Amino acid sequence: MKSKPTLVVFDPKGDTELFKLCMSKLGKNVVSCMSERLPFDQGREAYLTHKTPDENPYGSDDLGCEEWLNGWSHEEEIDSEQAWDWAENRFKS
Repeated sequence: MKSKPTLVVFDPKGDTELFKLCMSKLGKNVVSCMSERLPFDQGREAYLTHKTPDENPYGSDDLGCEEWLNGWSHEEEIDSEQAWDWAENRFKS
């Protein structure tokens, strides 16, 4: 069974030496978000600016891909205006 990726997030004042140590132990299973918005937040913003799920900037093998989609889906689920048309796979005009 394939293990789930590990996501380690450091705040902007985080310890870069600790991050380097984690990278050496976990490799690409570690994502640094030291000065960037989290993929979840980027996905939320993408929905609010009417970007489609196909515009996810993360590749399917990137740890941020699922988090971005989770953020996008979160906003879609709480959207009281239901701007996304699932039948047409696009935002309503």
